[in-house]
Amino acid sequence: MQEKDEAKEEGREATTKRETNEEKCEN
Repeated sequence: MQEKDEAKEEGREATTKRETNEEKCEN
C-alpha cells in the first residue's frame, strides 16, 4: 500500500514538472 502511494506522489510530481516545463516553453 505505501509503495503505491509513493508511486502516485512521484507520478504527480512528474506531471507537475512536465506542466511547468510546458508553460515555460509557451512563454
